[in-house]
Amino acid sequence: MKIIVNRNEILSHLSLANAISSWNEKLDIPIIKNVLIQAYKSTLSMKTISSGVCRCLSKIKNAEIISDGSILINTKNLLEIIEKSEQDEIKLEKIDNSILRLSYTGYETNLNILDWEQFPDFKINNNDLKNEISIFKSDINFINKKVIFSSTVESIFQQQVHDSVQIDSESYEGKIFFSFTNSIQLISWNKPYEGFKFKFCIQKDIFKNIEWLLKMNENTKIYLHENFFYVKNNFAVMEIKNWEEILGLSKFGNVTKIIREKSLMYLEINKKSLIKSLEKSLVFRSGKSKIIKFIISENKITIKTNSEEIGNSKEEILVRTSGIKDGFDVNIDASYLLSIIKMFECENIEIGFGGQNSDVKVDPILIQDKSLKNYVQIIALSVA
Repeated sequence: MKIIVNRNEILSHLSLANAISSWNEKLDIPIIKNVLIQAYKSTLSMKTISSGVCRCLSKIKNAEIISDGSILINTKNLLEIIEKSEQDEIKLEKIDNSILRLSYTGYETNLNILDWEQFPDFKINNNDLKNEISIFKSDINFINKKVIFSSTVESIFQQQVHDSVQIDSESYEGKIFFSFTNSIQLISWNKPYEGFKFKFCIQKDIFKNIEWLLKMNENTKIYLHENFFYVKNNFAVMEIKNWEEILGLSKFGNVTKIIREKSLMYLEINKKSLIKSLEKSLVFRSGKSKIIKFIISENKITIKTNSEEIGNSKEEILVRTSGIKDGFDVNIDASYLLSIIKMFECENIEIGFGGQNSDVKVDPILIQDKSLKNYVQIIALSVA
């Protein structure tokens, strides 16, 4: 195989391939940490697998194919070398079955390659896709930033389904819900939707890769066909399998049954004031434990911290409350809470609690953006 390809063109495809194959770092399957590059007649293509979860085929346009062939090479290594190149044209030449020579003006390197026939080759049949799903680039960006990235705590369970995004328009009339959970935290966002009815679960790292396809081409479309998600544009197609089906675990269920807004007690607090108070309290929690005590009463919260080395602090903040009459205490990880509320862009934040009896666990705690009512975070915490 011998080809000449534009640096920026191959970098965009390698970036997508690396985003997909990097998930394989968690698995002890070396062969799928590589990308299969094939040159045949006038087509240069890349194939990448993310275990049994996702497969991607992309085609590089405007490549000069001098001779046909196939190579299998570590995705990350090839990406990093080409990223550091300074020339527009990159030449790739297969010297024998174990060496790929990469060169451009003033530079040459020989890279080890694997037997490409060991790669689990595949075809993606995406010619007759009909069930198009109306999810836009802005939706994907919002989910990655607000729903997935705002989950700050590692799962306390081993079930991997608790590390995924559920997209559900089937359970709600006129709405589509995007929900993520890591077992002790649920983040949910919804928007109006009148399209195809469905319910699908995508592993969170795979979901992030959808954004790579959107970066490659604005005209990227999403389809659901035979329990597969297809993300497709003129350059690439990604086939994603339902994460719940892979693991054989139960589904999220209806999120609105968890968000019991009418039965909650609320307090409304200025976001900047709360951030400053949490940052001050963390000065007294320099060790591993970042737990602080919130004493919640009508129209006021008191934040208490104590450190044997430094001393103690107490701060009272006036808030607007609803439904809170009898005071109660809540122990919260200040660092955890701080990272969550920084995701909100509103001036005031609503924090809701599930019950009034201070002898009973308050579960869950709901944090809601005052300016964005369809974006909520629910945290499973207990009253002290």
